[in-house]
Amino acid sequence: MKEDYHEIFGSISSVTNFANEYLTREEKMDFVKSIRYPKDAPDLPPRFDYPDDVTEVDIGKLFEEKEEELREIGKIDDIRKYVDVNNIEVRKIAAPICFDSDKYWECYCTSFFRGGGIGYCHFNFVDCKLLKDDNLLNNCFNEIIKTVYEWRSKVVHGDRLPPISENAMLGDVYEGESIAVELTSERLRKLMDLMIMRYFE
Repeated sequence: MKEDYHEIFGSISSVTNFANEYLTREEKMDFVKSIRYPKDAPDLPPRFDYPDDVTEVDIGKLFEEKEEELREIGKIDDIRKYVDVNNIEVRKIAAPICFDSDKYWECYCTSFFRGGGIGYCHFNFVDCKLLKDDNLLNNCFNEIIKTVYEWRSKVVHGDRLPPISENAMLGDVYEGESIAVELTSERLRKLMDLMIMRYFE
């Protein structure tokens, strides 16, 4: 068992090969999207500058104010046209590593019925380019594996704890870049359990 452990988890290439073999495409996509990086993108709704004393009722009103704009975007097939015509300002958003700022429209959802909600990367498995591009999925997945493995190495060598909590999102700096870590220890544990269970099947 000890030899199996070192064979599977002893190097980043072994971990990557093991994960690629025993995780499904959907599980890999979910893993890729669990860490988000600052990316440039047009400021499309819904986005709100909340006052400090905002209440739940106030948030409902803010969404009502955006409703007409959301409907307008939903009628336009070419999101780029909407951005150009309205001179939409570019801002930083928290997006997965697969997000391409030069092709932002590919990751913007204009309808609640396309998988998960209006906005950037709100849908998981509908129209996502990771579903269509195996090379992109594998490259992004391997990069996230590398990031998590480096966190693991720092724990082993006593340098620092990983930016992963039991059930909450954390912020961190990785290679000089701010990131939002949605990967929780609970989600990571479930993935590990799945891989090990499938390994012994």
